[in-house]
Amino acid sequence: MKGRLAVPGSPLAHIDSWVTGGLISAEQAERIKQFESRSAAGAPPAEPRPEGPALVTEALGYLGGVIMIVASIWVTAELWPDMSTAARLALVGGAALLLLGAGAAVPQRAAEVGARLRSVLWLLSTLAAAGFAALVATETLDWVDEDVAAAATTTALIWAAALWFVHRELLQQVAFFVALAASGGAWTATLGGTIDDAAEIGLAVAAVGAVWVLLAWGGLLTYRTVAMVLGTVMAILGAAMTMSAPDWGYYFVVAVLVVAVAFALYVRSLGLIAVAAVGALQTLPAVMAHFFEGSVAAPLALVGVGAVMVGAAIFTARRNRTSAESAQGHARRRRGAEGSRTVAVTAAAVVVAAAVVAILAVGL
Repeated sequence: MKGRLAVPGSPLAHIDSWVTGGLISAEQAERIKQFESRSAAGAPPAEPRPEGPALVTEALGYLGGVIMIVASIWVTAELWPDMSTAARLALVGGAALLLLGAGAAVPQRAAEVGARLRSVLWLLSTLAAAGFAALVATETLDWVDEDVAAAATTTALIWAAALWFVHRELLQQVAFFVALAASGGAWTATLGGTIDDAAEIGLAVAAVGAVWVLLAWGGLLTYRTVAMVLGTVMAILGAAMTMSAPDWGYYFVVAVLVVAVAFALYVRSLGLIAVAAVGALQTLPAVMAHFFEGSVAAPLALVGVGAVMVGAAIFTARRNRTSAESAQGHARRRRGAEGSRTVAVTAAAVVVAAAVVAILAVGL
């Protein structure tokens, strides 16, 4: 079946080259292949659904969710000081369960519209669950600071993991990833003794981001491109937090930026390069001010480096316009972009181990 569908002139003949060329994502390519496979097998095409009712359904769902949030905030602001602990817990916990049930009640036949609506409702439910855990920690257990953060983020992580398991959509994946990074930072602060240990928290957050990028690159995550971009953002954000430790944090943020740029070039991802560029714009001025305070040589050196990079970009663009890419180069680029699961898992394990050792070393 696969060979018959992929013959020249068939709809699938050039899909892989479209993915490599950046015209479509790997997820879109997979959906096209599945659709064409069903068509070739004689499966009847799905009947088109009217867009009007679907749009109304989705809009009403979002509007209803916004109204619920606004009303909850209003009630909270007006009545919260006079409410008992039990009433507060019931309000926040009830909101989490109500949003969870509303998402589950979205009919499966609603297709993409239902999937999006369910994703939004369950994302709000995850946030409400985190708020409930924080409320329990503060109101009933008298926890403070890092303990409250650990309770809230861990609850959000478990909640998001369960929802992602049953609903493999982008928002649930993003919710799990953000909760994972937040809980990693919170537990690091708890083990370190204070939530103000920004450098240690930054190491944990950066490690989560790096692991996420590697798993996405190895094909272990859906929405691969988005996952790599978000992971790179989180890694750079965590590295920036380590600059509170002037003895090593500035070196670390530079190292992360170099690795991010090198990886972006290896997988040939313009999105990752853009993220690295924005990260450099946000962090390099502080780095240069730290190492070369009051010196004009540092900014001039940066101008020179930037000029060389622009020149290299122009040279590469002109060369690509005048010479066709060889078959070997095309295959090499594809292998680099797709990644290896074994290499990805191994590298992720190394990152986790290195992060644990570094956090313990910094804490000592």
